[in-house]
Amino acid sequence: MSKKTGVKPGDIVAIQLAREEYAVGLVLHVSALFKNAVMMGFYDILFASMEDISIEKLGGDFIDTPNYTGKQLITRGPWKVVGHSAKLLEESTVPELRVAYTLYYKDQALRQISTDEMKDYVALIGQGGLAVENKLRKYFTMNSTDPVSPSVP
Repeated sequence: MSKKTGVKPGDIVAIQLAREEYAVGLVLHVSALFKNAVMMGFYDILFASMEDISIEKLGGDFIDTPNYTGKQLITRGPWKVVGHSAKLLEESTVPELRVAYTLYYKDQALRQISTDEMKDYVALIGQGGLAVENKLRKYFTMNSTDPVSPSVP
């Protein structure tokens, strides 16, 4: 019997950054190797509310290389699953990340890398919720993206 995680690859997650600013992330992988960790990528779009989040407006490249954060941010709050998309998951690129000299793809150790190769791969990090939220706030402040809200007839 498989262990229920409450979070699945393809889940679309709302992250409130300010009163009327919600960033959106996509769960790319739920790790069995790294305890309570999920790999997420974040889209270059803000929404005015959780209800305004539209799966149809999501897609394309993530704002940064996806990395790991705590699953409890989703299962216990404050981040909320607002949908699921197998299509977005399929279109997304899951990066190979390094842990010291070992290269990982999801939970699979691929190979040892040389010192010269280390610069070619992003380090696997476990980012806390506040660090992720601050990183998103900084990104959207520097890129001046206005939240998307539904059009009023």
